[in-house]
Amino acid sequence: MFSSGYISLGSIVAAITIPTAMCIRYNLLHVDIAGYHTMIFFCIGIALLVIYTHRANIGRLMSGNENRFAKLQIFVKQKPKV
Repeated sequence: MFSSGYISLGSIVAAITIPTAMCIRYNLLHVDIAGYHTMIFFCIGIALLVIYTHRANIGRLMSGNENRFAKLQIFVKQKPKV
């Protein structure tokens, strides 16, 4: 999000990252997460809801027409002011 300036992209990535991180921590790292089996279904449901609500933004991202929030692009080289 900070490098691209796309707010919707950041929301989608965050929605996917949370259940993925939970799954990796529980299954690969064997960290005991209280209520994991309930929370993982809830997090996957929320992630699917976020992706579904951003479907128009996904279409615009894929076609290159999505609006950017320029003030969040902190890693982009700024043009010098003349």
